[in-house]
Amino acid sequence: MKIYVNAYLENNLGDDLFIKILTERYKKHKFYSITKGFKNYTKNNFKVYSNKYIFKVLKKFELEKYLANKFDLVITIGGSMYQENNDNNRDFSLRKK
Repeated sequence: MKIYVNAYLENNLGDDLFIKILTERYKKHKFYSITKGFKNYTKNNFKVYSNKYIFKVLKKFELEKYLANKFDLVITIGGSMYQENNDNNRDFSLRKK
C-alpha cells in the first residue's frame, strides 16, 4: 500500500516518533512525504522527497489534494493542527474526489 504522510519533518519529536512507529509497525507498506529540505530518515519503507521549491508550490496552490489521489491512503500528523479556535476557514482534508 502506498501511503502519503503529511507531517512536519524538521526535528519535531512528536512527528518523528509517530513516523518511527508507523514505519516499524507497518513494514510491508511504503510511506512517502515531501519536505522543504530536511532529510534525516533512513527507513527502507519511508521515502522523503526533499525539495523546498516543490514543497512551497504544493502548499501555496494546495496541490496536496491532487497528490492524495496518487496514494492509497493519506495520513496527517500534527498535534497543534487540531486545536480549537475561531478560524472556520481551515481545511485539513486531503480526501480523494
